[in-house]
Amino acid sequence: MDAAEVLPLWLGGNLDTALEKHIAASPLNWVTPVSAPTLILHGTADKYVAYEQSIWLRDRLKNSGVHVEMLTLEGADHGFKGADAEKADMAMFAFLDQQLKLNREQGRAKMRTKLDVPYADSTNPRQKLDIYAPEGAQKLPVVFWIHGGGWETGDRTSVQLKPTAFVDKGFVFVSTGYRLLPEVEMVDIFHDIAKSMHWVHEHIADYGGDPNRILVMGHSAGAQLAALISIDDRYLKAENLSLDMIKGCVPVDGDTYDVPAIIETAETRWRVHGLPPSKWGHREKFSKDPAKHFDYSAVNHIEKGKGIPPFLILHVADHPDTSAQAQRLENALRKAGITVKRFAARETNHSKLNERLGQPGDAPTQAMFDFAAEVLK
Repeated sequence: MDAAEVLPLWLGGNLDTALEKHIAASPLNWVTPVSAPTLILHGTADKYVAYEQSIWLRDRLKNSGVHVEMLTLEGADHGFKGADAEKADMAMFAFLDQQLKLNREQGRAKMRTKLDVPYADSTNPRQKLDIYAPEGAQKLPVVFWIHGGGWETGDRTSVQLKPTAFVDKGFVFVSTGYRLLPEVEMVDIFHDIAKSMHWVHEHIADYGGDPNRILVMGHSAGAQLAALISIDDRYLKAENLSLDMIKGCVPVDGDTYDVPAIIETAETRWRVHGLPPSKWGHREKFSKDPAKHFDYSAVNHIEKGKGIPPFLILHVADHPDTSAQAQRLENALRKAGITVKRFAARETNHSKLNERLGQPGDAPTQAMFDFAAEVLK
């Protein structure tokens, strides 16, 4: 009898009749950035549990920033024997010894988490946020993180090393979700971010955060959202908030601070190289209306005296589009007399720049923490 036969007996039904129980019983669905370091052991000849299950768990842990190691035992069946059992024992003891030493050496802050917090009067699972705070926190600055994914994918749980890194530095870290295209229009996403910030402003003190010292950050699509919400104050005003509570903004490798510019860049590239146009590019995502393309561009709402916070713009040094957009945003902010720094990250790419934020020795991470310290003085 294999797992496919056993699980319905354990969980009171198959996927059609007991789907929620199957989901709740799956460790994959409970992974968070504060999950314990994990060692996975699996034999390639296991007749009962598919090897892919371990691969999926490993990747989910890795993508959430959890330390994970995996030992693959070639030809081993379910329940290790002989030499395979000895290898498994050695790996387990070495892993446990390593983790115990690390825990003693690092002395990390204990973390309090509150997950799946709804910020709107809705049952939509994307209109929720996750909170990570040091135990005993009081009036600590808050990092409000907005995930990427092209406004149509991505998830608030994909935060890698960030919660641990920020909590260890004395921050409360909030990761927000938002509804996605094509379920809603782009402007609805902007309002979701503002609603989430409203909830944070009203409730983050309950978790030790200071509602008037918020740093807004985001990667990729999240960078566009972070920049826009920190510059175009209409969305916060709709929630009876102002830009005053935002002490700094860190957009990470965004390409849409000037939407018409990226549309023209992409479409010119396709045309001169004889390539077919995208059926779902920036023009379509931002509604095909040139007036909205202009209106949804953060650079077009920069004005002196609005209370726009200081900016640190992180981007990949050799990425032509995000580099150009970073310089466009930097120049517009500087022209309006707003404090701005730009950091061009080398020997990295769009994904790695985000994934490594919070890693010791990482230059963009150091620039980010230096910026935070300066604007929070």
